Amino acid sequence: MIERTYQERGDTWHVREHDLQEFISASVSEPPHAKNQNHHGAHEFATGEDFRPDWRGGTYDEAQTRRVWPEGLAKLSSINLDGAKLPTVKARRRVRRWGEDGDEFSRDRFDSGYLDCWETRKRETTDAPASGVIRLTVERSANRTSAADSLIWSGVAAAKLVDELESAGYRVELDVLVSIAKLNGRDYFSVDVIHVKRADEPLNMAAVLFAIAHPLFFRYHIFAALLRRPIKCNSSLGHATTTPAGLRGDIHIARVHTRDDAVSAVRDELRKRS
Repeated sequence: MIERTYQERGDTWHVREHDLQEFISASVSEPPHAKNQNHHGAHEFATGEDFRPDWRGGTYDEAQTRRVWPEGLAKLSSINLDGAKLPTVKARRRVRRWGEDGDEFSRDRFDSGYLDCWETRKRETTDAPASGVIRLTVERSANRTSAADSLIWSGVAAAKLVDELESAGYRVELDVLVSIAKLNGRDYFSVDVIHVKRADEPLNMAAVLFAIAHPLFFRYHIFAALLRRPIKCNSSLGHATTTPAGLRGDIHIARVHTRDDAVSAVRDELRKRS
């Protein structure tokens, strides 16, 4: 984990960056901070009692073992883009061609017995990987009143965008953001950044969907991380808020609560880049 601070509009944000696999492992293997050992969430996570699977989005046993969400692929398939798609990334480069006529004669090729000894150079457009990286962030902050199903669709929209961008030749890195603005009735600004996919990593969609869309990832793994902070939580783990602009990605997906919202969010982003 990397810790740092970030300043925006006079507020100091405490930023913690996590690798996905280490983040998940810590939820199971590391206890809450000593200041939070008596928090009701610590008891639920240690014993599985009062786990409320309908609210959390899964059972205690699933929370301990689940790492992928293949059922989420059906949610992803429901995002009908109605023909909207990104053009494939193109590159223009000067290409050398050999033939029986052209612009420049090659004596070396002639002496080597080649018939096509005339060189022509021209610019051609070809499919090519995009230069640079697009960082896509998905907001997973939510308050306790949010239904489990409403936590799915921001992540589904983000997964669809990653798939469309990479299919078109773009390189994408994907992060989950969890932002808190108040804790114990006082201002406390924090952002947890979970690196789900690096730009050079292949897209494992079932694992990505678990981290960015499954309610259980938020209400078990992220909650466990909040309890590991060296700050006493009286009751609530914090009041969810929007991540400051300077910490968001090139594309930021947040507050997408239904399938229709997800379709609109994806189509809007594709139109911006078409």
